Order: sequence, then structure tokens, then C-alpha cells
Amino acid sequence: MPPPPRTPGPRPSPSSPRPCAAERAAESGRASYTGAPVDRREPVMSVEARIILIVVLIAVFLFYRKDLRQKIVAWFKNLVNPSPYTEEMRRRDTASQEVIVADRPLKKKTRVPPPKPIGGGLEQRLAVIGELELWYVAGGDQGRPSVLLLHGLTGDKEQWIPVATALVAEGFRVVAPDLPGCGQNAKDPQESYDVTSQVKRLRALIQRLSLAPLHAVGVDVGGTIAAALAYALKEKARSLTLIEPFGVRVPYETELDKLLAQGRNPFLVATPAAYDNLLSFVCSTPSADPRQGERARRTAEDRAVNLKIWQDMREGERANLLDLLLPELNHKTLYLQGASSNVVHPKTADLVPTLMRNATSVVLEGCGHWPMVERPEETAEHLAAFLRSVPAE
Repeated sequence: MPPPPRTPGPRPSPSSPRPCAAERAAESGRASYTGAPVDRREPVMSVEARIILIVVLIAVFLFYRKDLRQKIVAWFKNLVNPSPYTEEMRRRDTASQEVIVADRPLKKKTRVPPPKPIGGGLEQRLAVIGELELWYVAGGDQGRPSVLLLHGLTGDKEQWIPVATALVAEGFRVVAPDLPGCGQNAKDPQESYDVTSQVKRLRALIQRLSLAPLHAVGVDVGGTIAAALAYALKEKARSLTLIEPFGVRVPYETELDKLLAQGRNPFLVATPAAYDNLLSFVCSTPSADPRQGERARRTAEDRAVNLKIWQDMREGERANLLDLLLPELNHKTLYLQGASSNVVHPKTADLVPTLMRNATSVVLEGCGHWPMVERPEETAEHLAAFLRSVPAE
């Protein structure tokens, strides 16, 4: 027997709401839920906790990546205190920040040895500044006028000891570092030793030792660096002393120019025996040096890094850097020149005062390229008299 026909119920009016699927399922007695299940549980980690976790992970990452941390710090420092160099030099200065810290494996913290007295009121010390380690000779009490002595190519801090001893006796505080890549410092032919990189490192040393304001003194490539350092420090450099610096162009040929034209460079010592030839070339009357044998051996061993320093300091546009830099300096300046120098032409002593606003020249008769080695007493006398003439702050 067929079922009776179903009687249709009343249709909902257009204004009344339509029943949802759940209501229709309830009416029909069937579970007809087709949507995804709704998870109404509380989240495991809040947004604030996630942010804190991300910050902690970044901090841990930067703790083990000193190179990135130093780059970030350098970026903020450049925003607050931009370099006084030109745009080109500023670009190189920023890039050189990587020289100290980048591309090096992290190493254990260096144990700084105690100061070693070497006589004359001087001590040998080591400064550790991040990844940068610099040996230096120091003397004189803090609070005295500070003098920074910079050696030249193939030189070291010990060459300044006689002059430094005399200056300490005159009441000055003296610091003579081994330039990066020289002396007792680490030597890497792949490193950058251009003027901007060296100035960057020396400024770190100056800050660590609280040397500024200071008097900057340099011979050879150290003189070029001293001039760039005075430019960077501005009024924090009280004076500048240049002893036959590289980078001043003169229309005269020197003995060094003649040798270089023949493909020979006396500064690039290949054997200990060749060191005697270098001394004869840079000094008119070489003095007896009890450490000459050790210096000869070390200079020959360091030939590769000395070549890199020479290339970074002397080749290309760097060869005449002081022609551009000296006219920009307002510092009171002393220029010392050896009358018998084979490296820098004696006529340079006449040219430098015309390039600068406040410079005087002194020519040492019968002296070669290294007055602080050949004539330490006379060099110290001229230097002390000049430093005393610089007005106090």
C-alpha cells in the first residue's frame, strides 16, 4: 500500500531568516555538519612571547658573529659621527672597518702580559682592542702632553726608544706603537695597510689609551699616516711633525727613484745580508745597533708583508697623497729633512711650508732618511723645542 502523500508545511515568509544547516539537521534528526572543526583552544604562545623569542635568537646569533655585530655598531657610529674625509675616503674608511674584524675565525681571548720595563722610563706593552692587537712602547704619566711616534717602512717601535726617552725626561707622555703589520704585531700579506685602514686602527688605540689631544709625529710612511691622522682628529691633534714622509711630489729625482726605475727596491729586503745595504741607503752614517742581527733576520722574513705595505701606501694615486692633504691642515707643523737623504729629496723642505698654512722646516746636515736612528739626540732636541712652542689648549 503506498504511503500517504506528505502535506507541505508552511513556507517561510521572505522577511523571516532562513534556517541554518545545523538547525535543519536538528529538525531532521541527522548530524549533517560539513564544515571544518573549530579549534577554540587558547594559542600555545602569545604574540609578545614570540617577539621576545625572536629577539633572543637574534641576540644569540650576533653574540657568535662578531663581524656582523661590529658592522652594525660601525653603521650607527657613522650616523652619529661621520668621517671628515672626502666621499671617496669616507667610502674606504667605512670599508676598512671590516679589516679589523671580518673574515677571521673567532679566537680565544688574548692574555695581556704585564708591562715590561725597558729602561729610560719606558715600558713595552700590548693593547688588545677586539680582534686588534698592537704592541707599543710607552712612558710618562697620564695627564702630560701626549706624543704619538710612528715609524716607517721596515721600521718598528724600538727605533724611537732614544727619542722617546729624551721626550719623557722633558715631561711628555710618549707612545710609540708598532704599526699594524710591523714589529711584533701580526703580519698578513692579505691584510689592508693603506692610509685609511691604518688611521682607523690607530684611532682605536688612541681611544683605548686616552691619548687625545696629542702631538702626531711620523717618519717615512709613518709621516703620511700621521698627517692623515691629524686630519681625522682635527683639533684633537695639537701639532704635526713630519720626518721625510712619503707622498710629496717634487720635480727632482732621488736615488730611490733611480733604483725603482731599474726594478730594485732597497726597502724590500730579501736576505739578512741585504739589511746592511738598506741601512747604508737610509743612513748617512749608520750607528751601531746591538739588535741589528735580529732586525735583519726579521726584515727578511717580513718581505711579503713589507711589499704589501709598500703597494698599499706608495702605488697609484696614493703616491702623492700629501700633495692633496697638506693644504687642508691647519695644525702647527714641523718638517724635518736629512740633507743627505737618498729617499726624499732635500728640496722637499722648501716645498712643504708653501703647501701648508703653519709649517716650518729644519734640515739636518749630514743626515739621511732616518734621523731618529742616525741623530737621535739632535732629533729629540728639535722635537722637544717644537712641542714646547705649541700653545696649550
